[in-house]
Amino acid sequence: MKNSEKIKKELSRALISKHKSWLWSYNIADENVLLSDHIIIEKYLLWGNRYDWAKIKQVFNSSLIKDIWINNLIPSGMYEEKQRRIAKYFFNINQPSKYLKTARKKHLNNALAGIN
Repeated sequence: MKNSEKIKKELSRALISKHKSWLWSYNIADENVLLSDHIIIEKYLLWGNRYDWAKIKQVFNSSLIKDIWINNLIPSGMYEEKQRRIAKYFFNINQPSKYLKTARKKHLNNALAGIN
């Protein structure tokens, strides 16, 4: 097993172990069950620490991480401080507050354009 696959499995199993209550649709008793990359990235961005983030950065493509962050986490407006840390740690964004504000506005405009 490649190192990245080993780390991905470790991250997945840790989430499964810690958050069984919201993983009811998975057969969590099966040691071979892995969470999707999307779920692993999203949950560790939200709840992980820098040690977890280093693993995420090592295993997953930065464009996938950014896509999940921009489309799933930024629009919520929640965890503002954590969002700024994500911006700096993963993407070296110098003005994270400004970036977050612009990204939220863009997301809202796109959502509103889809209503018409």
